[in-house]
Amino acid sequence: AGETLGWPSAYLVENPRGYRISGRDSRQILNLLQPGDILLRGYEGYVDGEFIRRSARTSASGFAPGWYTHVALFAGDLTASDAHHVPAVFKDRSDYFAIGPEMVIHSMAKGVHTEDVLTFLRCDYLAVLRLPPVLKQEPHAPGQPHHAAHRQHRPAPSPSDLRCAELVQVLEAGQSVARDVAVDVARQSALEKIGHAYDFDCSDTQQFHRFSCA
Repeated sequence: AGETLGWPSAYLVENPRGYRISGRDSRQILNLLQPGDILLRGYEGYVDGEFIRRSARTSASGFAPGWYTHVALFAGDLTASDAHHVPAVFKDRSDYFAIGPEMVIHSMAKGVHTEDVLTFLRCDYLAVLRLPPVLKQEPHAPGQPHHAAHRQHRPAPSPSDLRCAELVQVLEAGQSVARDVAVDVARQSALEKIGHAYDFDCSDTQQFHRFSCA
């Protein structure tokens, strides 16, 4: 009792009436976004944001809690042709998969779903991460485990898994992969996960069939 939360806010907000990112800001952001961009957002003093920051395993391990409490993949325009990547039980459910311009794919309590980017931008601050134009894999350090070794206890491979495996082979052969190719595979993979349940544990980033937002 009586503990002060400190920066970014000294009070909590349950349902804010407005956000620091304005309509003008959103228009500028839309002019910059490209499919495949990773959007990190956060809020000042928002209740669930404070819970996320203070309950994160990084906080318990001595790392400073981060600014950002949610993340999404910017998919760009979603059209009817994208529906064939979506699980059949969800492709006709507009609350999980909706076509339209400038959409994101993310995971929240109801599971993985699409959303208009303008809805996603209702927040107080935002960062946009973008892959470089050309991807190359750094050499493995001696004794460093191979990434694929962590991919255990997962369902049968999906079409995007097979494409990912091909890209891994290219990278491990010392060759490069264009960003557009990687983004296309990531976008397909995200669409294949529409409807998958949210992982409320949010603790294991080495499993690839459980989906918290990150």
